[in-house]
Amino acid sequence: MFVPARGMRTTPAIVRRYGVAAVAASLAVVFSAAVYAGVLRPIRATLGAAEAQWRTERDLIDRYKTYQRAYLDATTVTERATSRRDLPKLVTTLAGLAKRRGLSIPAVNYQAERFESEEFQKVGLTFAIAGPYGDIRRFLDDLERSSPFLTIEAVTLTRSHKEGAQLEVQLKVAAYLRVE
Repeated sequence: MFVPARGMRTTPAIVRRYGVAAVAASLAVVFSAAVYAGVLRPIRATLGAAEAQWRTERDLIDRYKTYQRAYLDATTVTERATSRRDLPKLVTTLAGLAKRRGLSIPAVNYQAERFESEEFQKVGLTFAIAGPYGDIRRFLDDLERSSPFLTIEAVTLTRSHKEGAQLEVQLKVAAYLRVE
């Protein structure tokens, strides 16, 4: 039989003095600390590394989605642009805009200009137009709204010799045409 040393209490004596619940709670705390130190702390380190990797990959996926949307938008814009071989249709469209305002374009000169893009070619269109100020102003407004690929680069106004009621306008318009 085991005889405890002087001053040492046996387990049944501790249980009698403090109660079963207190001893069970103490053992649960000791067991929890051991489980945390032995199991959960290493898992937490692994979990932290996995979360960091997940955030990095999520950012990459978000960037990829942004690039994909930008590519689709650029493709859509490029597809909507007038083709280089449709330049005569563009000139006809200009004449139609002028005719709608009671104006006429006698001739259109065009010249390809230097533009740093593989998908677009810049063509400068130069032409004269004459008519009342209000009609010319409305024509310019129609021209600006007709296509995002047409921009007015220069406008030169001079008075006409006819009673001063009409203006002569020399226009330079840049057309950005899709290269195929």
